[in-house]
Amino acid sequence: MNIRDALKQEPFYIQKSPVVQSMIQLLLQQTKQIQQQTKQIQRQVEQISTLEKNIEDLKDEISRLNKTPKRPRFKPNKMEPRNREKGNSQEDSSKNDKNICIPEKSQEEVRIKAKKVPKGSRFKGYSEFSIQDLEIIVSTLQLLAA
Repeated sequence: MNIRDALKQEPFYIQKSPVVQSMIQLLLQQTKQIQQQTKQIQRQVEQISTLEKNIEDLKDEISRLNKTPKRPRFKPNKMEPRNREKGNSQEDSSKNDKNICIPEKSQEEVRIKAKKVPKGSRFKGYSEFSIQDLEIIVSTLQLLAA
């Protein structure tokens, strides 16, 4: 829709007001700038694509001069992507087998009586020591020393 066509629907005094005329000029200038910028952006996109191709060619030339192997050209995959959401029954059974091998943990608490306690001393609680031992099963032994 053209700005001038839209103004024809308005009364004459609005069409000729200086504020409206200056706004029209500003809008026309901005549309002209936008068109110029889009052309410039299109030119830059084309230039970037040619430069990227040039860079790839130069990289190939460098690798040829260094006598390194060429970059492989990968072809697009023609197979359908596999569905990763569905679980495989073989994978589920292997997960269950792994759970069988997990050792059980046992936990013991041993209280050790203090030796050679002076007369008149008071019990102030236990001092905790944790000992982890690995045999066939994992066990945690907690010693409470008085």
